[in-house]
Amino acid sequence: MERKLGIFETTQIEADRQFPFNVVVVLRLAGAPIAAQLADALERLVAEYPLLGCRVEGRGRELWFCSAHEGGPALNRLERPNDRAWQAVAEAELGRPIAVSTGPLGRFSYLGPNPAGNGELILCLQHSIVDAASGAALAARLLELCLDPDSPRPPQAPLPPAEARFPAAWRGWSGRWGLTRFALAQLGDEIAFRYRSRGLRQPPIRAGGRSRVLPLALDRATSAALIQHCRRRRLTLNSALCAAMLLSVKRHCYGPQTQPLRNFIFANLRPYLRPPVEPGQLGSYFAMLRFTHQVASGDDLWSLAERINRQIYAAGRGGAKFASLLLSRALMRLVLGLGNQRMGHTALSYTGVAPIPESYGEMRLEGLHAFVSNFSLGPEYTAQTRLFAGRLFWDIVYLDSDMDAAQAATIGQQILHRLQHPDEAPEK
Repeated sequence: MERKLGIFETTQIEADRQFPFNVVVVLRLAGAPIAAQLADALERLVAEYPLLGCRVEGRGRELWFCSAHEGGPALNRLERPNDRAWQAVAEAELGRPIAVSTGPLGRFSYLGPNPAGNGELILCLQHSIVDAASGAALAARLLELCLDPDSPRPPQAPLPPAEARFPAAWRGWSGRWGLTRFALAQLGDEIAFRYRSRGLRQPPIRAGGRSRVLPLALDRATSAALIQHCRRRRLTLNSALCAAMLLSVKRHCYGPQTQPLRNFIFANLRPYLRPPVEPGQLGSYFAMLRFTHQVASGDDLWSLAERINRQIYAAGRGGAKFASLLLSRALMRLVLGLGNQRMGHTALSYTGVAPIPESYGEMRLEGLHAFVSNFSLGPEYTAQTRLFAGRLFWDIVYLDSDMDAAQAATIGQQILHRLQHPDEAPEK
């Protein structure tokens, strides 16, 4: 197969030349399959998803997906000394580059099963070929093939990049005008941020840090109650999660003074493209949006969540998700070229209800985790969140050059506490 990379896909590959830009998905299984069964399912999966067996080739100023010389990824079988061994493997995969010029663009590792039938399947994929929706669909399909290997599907034909399917308002001259307005707004935000941040702590740049993972989760009752709280206030769950994260990071990293903090969220573009892109189509169809929030120690969860909700809604109406993708390559080059300022303070990706079943015959998916590599110019504290089996899963990534495990855990527990007690008065 061959297909030219789009703007954001090219941005991800160019960033990958500076630091690994990987997505790591972890499936914690009970009644896990034997390794031979899983290896056979993986071979069939690669036949259905040719993008897994690709490499990235440079042709002048363009990058192209092409079939890899070495074929698709094979299953790496690992020892499983204990129930938490997968966390060390996930951290190693976050920091281990994928050889994009030779391919394939993914790695698959398997820990287990142990005598009790428990095991972990770990998918490591280059971010240019996968987003949250397709990552979950890919994992589900692999488990389906373990259960029923004789249910083949035809190979997926590659779709064009996201910008080729933008709505008409974001093409041609009208799209350029929208892009200009967005760029000017971003410039104004940058000037205001620098002015208001004078003399205040900013996340330091420390080279050599490694990505560390911190998996957390809320129980079903608390997750359901939080959703109901948001519905009563007509707020998105994403806004509440962003507020809890910003307040907790602010308290433990930035002190009592009021200051602007920058948070990234991630917009799923698939429903907004023309025609829309189905979740099962492997690819990277999302945009990164950065917002500046004025955060005070006296803010309560809901007041900050309401401000965040308004900002996100206004950005959505203005088409920021399309403009941010179109500017992504230029902005990433600027950040990497200057190398003197971090992109933000926090980043949170809430992907909604994970579209993956809990059971596959005798196999049961007990936990679903996802992590994305961070680097020294990235946000100080990042998280991937989703609803799975009625529970809200938080998968946090931090750099060990920024904080130790104890501080990262303290922030994480503070986030969970705020969500468990959303109406609690803020601490003075």
